[in-house]
Amino acid sequence: FGLPEESADIRVKSIGDIIDKLVEKKGDLQHKSGEMPDRTDWNAVHTRCRTPLSIAVQNHFSYPKQALHLLTISWHGPSEGRLFEEVNTIAKVNPNAADLLL
Repeated sequence: FGLPEESADIRVKSIGDIIDKLVEKKGDLQHKSGEMPDRTDWNAVHTRCRTPLSIAVQNHFSYPKQALHLLTISWHGPSEGRLFEEVNTIAKVNPNAADLLL
């Protein structure tokens, strides 16, 4: 995962700032990655047709699990999100991160 120059204690805040800016600029957290039909490599197989959250919850990706809530619609726009679906997805990986949505 990026931001190696950031200390662990401020990494989540930095990630949050980046995601907030993407959402502010109309980035869609429910947008799925492409099909990548010509690729058969490991990264393509594990990221094909997935949302940022569904990629980040996978154990083999190093996205900080304590920051999963930042990739949910419920965090950025509670009236637009799918709270229970997103809490369930995150709770399977990190119950403490799911608690942040409630």
